Amino acid sequence: MGNEPSEEVQVEQPRASTSNRAVSRSAFRVVLGGLISLAAGLASQAVVAALFGAGVYMDAYLTALVVPTYIQAVLLAGLPFVVIPAFVQAEEGEGDGDAWSIVGTFFWLVGIVLTVVAVLGWLFAPQIISLTAPGLSPEKAELSARMLSILMFAVPITGLRTLTRGVQSARNRFFWPAMAGALSSVVTLTALLLLFETLGPLALAWSFLASEVARASMTVVPVVRHGWARLMPLNDSRFREMLRLMIPFLLLGLVTRSMTLFERFFASGLPDGDLSYLGYAGRLPQMIMVVVGSGITTAIFPAMARAYVRDGDVGMVDRLEYGLRLSSAVALPALAVISAVAVPLITLVFQHGAFTEVDTLSVSRIVPAVMFGAVVCPMVGNVLTRAFYVTKDTRTAPIVSAATSFMYIVLAWVLVGSMGYVGLALAVPLYRSVAIAILFLLLVSRLEPLRGTSVPKYVLGYAALSFAAFLAARAIVGLLSGFPALVPLVAGAAVAALLYIAVLYWMDRVIAESVLELTGVQRVFQAAKLGYRHLAQWSHGS
Repeated sequence: MGNEPSEEVQVEQPRASTSNRAVSRSAFRVVLGGLISLAAGLASQAVVAALFGAGVYMDAYLTALVVPTYIQAVLLAGLPFVVIPAFVQAEEGEGDGDAWSIVGTFFWLVGIVLTVVAVLGWLFAPQIISLTAPGLSPEKAELSARMLSILMFAVPITGLRTLTRGVQSARNRFFWPAMAGALSSVVTLTALLLLFETLGPLALAWSFLASEVARASMTVVPVVRHGWARLMPLNDSRFREMLRLMIPFLLLGLVTRSMTLFERFFASGLPDGDLSYLGYAGRLPQMIMVVVGSGITTAIFPAMARAYVRDGDVGMVDRLEYGLRLSSAVALPALAVISAVAVPLITLVFQHGAFTEVDTLSVSRIVPAVMFGAVVCPMVGNVLTRAFYVTKDTRTAPIVSAATSFMYIVLAWVLVGSMGYVGLALAVPLYRSVAIAILFLLLVSRLEPLRGTSVPKYVLGYAALSFAAFLAARAIVGLLSGFPALVPLVAGAAVAALLYIAVLYWMDRVIAESVLELTGVQRVFQAAKLGYRHLAQWSHGS
């Protein structure tokens, strides 16, 4: 019969379905840990907002924080994308001992190099601040330099965390690394409450350093406990190959990761508090990325790497398409719903103590732009870039990012003059959207199995459905605006989520089931059905 599926197709469909479930279940373990981290993070952010508000202290802290963040991004961006494929390949081929020799070598290399960088940053903190934020007042610049001298020592800690989290992901250990955010938030909250009275604004820097130590412990401790019998010789050809693959990340990262530096440079001349508005708006997408964004990315990269080792381009493209659809189906409604409920959400989380209603409205103005630039673009872009890294192409994605970064500099320079902090917020999604389009077209041109893909059609469908969810949530928030913030927040988000998932299940059942699995809803349904079945059996028996 001509229309019957071939035996090969019949085999491939169950295999793809099994792989989809494996990815979504691995992502769920990250999401579960992320949800706990989210709850703790909300509490710590509420305390930060109440103690420091949106003013001089937060401006100084955010200015100082961008320097170690930039250094980490440049020096560590390529680390997991080089080490994880090498670890997986060694484990699949040479064995466990050889794979762990790679871990041991990079553990000591990262620790030593980044400690030297931290000491240099501590010694030259005032000069670094004067160079990166020349528009700060002398008092704000001095405070920022004092904070930077503390924050620099988070660099080697974060480096070891980045390496060991990648190793744990390659070993399919997802839950406890995701729980690191919860421990980090608890430590931040505790340190702030203990140190605020004696250290004032410097408590922000010390609490961040303490939280990074706590976060790193969740992955560093199990990796060190596993240990390694030997180190990979530095003259080993594989070690030299990994260093060579990291060179594009290092060189091009100087440009691609400089966006936050330019943002602080342009924002240093804005009125007090404007930089804080950007910082608080950025907290919302960080929470989304902790809960779902990192889960998908963390789970999909090892899956793509293993599929490529076993099935070549065909296997990798299958995982790539699934990752793009799942990321879009989660990121777009997140953008829509958070934008719709921004005011009650910010009111509930931040509007306490020194954080005023004016601050709430100022932050809510830029939430849609920040969400698009910091959630939708990274979630989709991370899946695309990993397709390059799986094939050991570590040059193309950084080159595209570096080239489009110049667009950001021009956009930020133009928009900040006419729109202030709102212009800075808009510049990010504009340039990142261009980079994503270029990366996708390059992959289509390189990977024959990706040609003729239906991913863009699906993404447009998710976007239209997300817009409908936005309108529904916005209407609910408007109707309930006279109630306490929690009421319109929960009602608006719930109605939008139910509408979205109901229509998505009709539109794309595979992805709808993955979203339900990813968020844990599927498990709740299964537990409810099992409970109902047991209750019915008990009732029948009695």
